[in-house]
Amino acid sequence: MLGKRRMRISPGSTLLIGFLAIIVLGSILLMVPFSLKDGMKLKYVDSLFISTSSVCVTGLVTVSPGDTFTVFGRTVIALLIQTGGLGFSVFVVFFLVMLGRPVGFAERGPVREALGVSPRGLVNLVKFVMLSALVVETIGAVGFYHVFSRMYPFWESVGYAVFHAVSSFNNAGLDIFPGFESLIPYRADVLLNIMTSALVIIGGLGFSVLREIVSWRKIRRLSTHARIVLLTSACLLVAGTVLLRVAGVPWFEAFFQSVSARTAGFSTIDIGAISSGALLVLNVLMFIGASPGSTGGGIKTTTFFAIIKTIQQVFTRQEPVAFKRRMSADSMRKAFMVLLLALCVVLIGSCLIAVMEGSGYSLDHIVFESISAFATVGLSMGITPALSGFSKVVLIVLMYIGRVGPLTVAGSWMIRHRQTDFIEEQILIG
Repeated sequence: MLGKRRMRISPGSTLLIGFLAIIVLGSILLMVPFSLKDGMKLKYVDSLFISTSSVCVTGLVTVSPGDTFTVFGRTVIALLIQTGGLGFSVFVVFFLVMLGRPVGFAERGPVREALGVSPRGLVNLVKFVMLSALVVETIGAVGFYHVFSRMYPFWESVGYAVFHAVSSFNNAGLDIFPGFESLIPYRADVLLNIMTSALVIIGGLGFSVLREIVSWRKIRRLSTHARIVLLTSACLLVAGTVLLRVAGVPWFEAFFQSVSARTAGFSTIDIGAISSGALLVLNVLMFIGASPGSTGGGIKTTTFFAIIKTIQQVFTRQEPVAFKRRMSADSMRKAFMVLLLALCVVLIGSCLIAVMEGSGYSLDHIVFESISAFATVGLSMGITPALSGFSKVVLIVLMYIGRVGPLTVAGSWMIRHRQTDFIEEQILIG
């Protein structure tokens, strides 16, 4: 008798299916009557959009969460943000460890895929992820409570503080304030802006980098990856702030938007009213995004660094080196593959929305919204709520691909062929 063959699902496919399942479950929970305020009705496409935006820690919305959802609905959104930001596979491994169960290959694979780490020390990293999230978000919630307690009753202040801490650390950019104003009413609140920026930066560095920073006294030397992440993040933050100021944005708002554009999505200015130069800077910052293994999206800082090094190699004819370490050819190829796939996804998404919406919106508005969705940022020029159902679905797909990663999506559809050797021949390039 022949034994049954077990179907093996790749870690990448597990991530795709897991995120999709959580999104669908979240969309159903947001549709139940006790999730909605009295008199509020929600189309399923809008519920699916909010659930996707929450799980993919994007921040784009088609309805105002603060005006639409009850405390239960807001709690569901916060849980979706937390699950999507840290990764559902991280929660699976963490609960297995807490229950004393063994963590097998099937559970380790998706975590390695999500955090981009080796199997060695993976369980300890998962524990660090959960502990660091708890500590940072608790500190953030306490700080935010001092801000909101000046304007709201106790329990309402606690709710705003906890939700904002979760949304900030996970780089979600979602808020539960009335209307679509994001943090514009709090643009002059220094404490709120600084603490929000700090949580966004910490969440966007990547958990492996955070662990190295915390363990600095023991290791006394950061890895090349951590150095690249810290250097690139600092350069993008400074360059973004300066360029936004030159484009007409005040210094304090320029700093905050330079931080937020790196996949957080909070806004202290009216994005629809800024200059074309500032819009271009935000597009670039959003597209690059945060770092690998973090709560943020985009093509990632290390990808951007590798692309810059490759371009430098073309002009200098020297091997790409970072901190006295030669960068592998495989890393460079992956960087350009991510760049190419990301550009294709954004281009196709923008074209589909432009065709469906006709002449209703300018191309710069549509491209900005598409980049914001793919990079899981959430900054908006205000057109998302008025888009057609088809265009909303396009943005949902962009958010989904941006969160799980274009390489993961491409890898799950890749058809493997037998390697065949052919005669090499030169072709004209350029």
